[in-house]
Amino acid sequence: MLIIAYIRELNFIIMKKNSLLLLVLAIATLSFSSCNTYHSLSSAKNIGQLSANPFMQKVAKSVITNISEDIIGKGLTSFKGKPSFTSPLSSMLNTSESVSSFKNMITNTYGISKNKVDANYKSLGTVRDAIGFVSRNAKRFDFNSYSNKLF
Repeated sequence: MLIIAYIRELNFIIMKKNSLLLLVLAIATLSFSSCNTYHSLSSAKNIGQLSANPFMQKVAKSVITNISEDIIGKGLTSFKGKPSFTSPLSSMLNTSESVSSFKNMITNTYGISKNKVDANYKSLGTVRDAIGFVSRNAKRFDFNSYSNKLF
């Protein structure tokens, strides 16, 4: 009888340890699976933080790449470096040629009417604002394309 009682107690201890181990593993799994938090465009500081929203991430990459290539890369501005979300457009678009090129790029690349771009240009303070404007108003998006132009 003593041996049976000992075996039952030993099984209880083993089951208790297994249950505790499973509980610890479940908590660890749940806490590590939520590392990638969602950032909206207004709270994101870089393109990588938009990974939870593939549409907005692709629009942001496209707009920043197009500003870099079509305006900064062509020497239409005195701005040097790569634009970030918080870069003021006024620092990049500081000549009439760069402003005109930016408006044409938005119109031609994303299919937004020239009148809409002209009417809203003054409300675009930062690159983030331009990304939001493009995401709300663009007519040309091709998600099957690997191009940065999105159309």
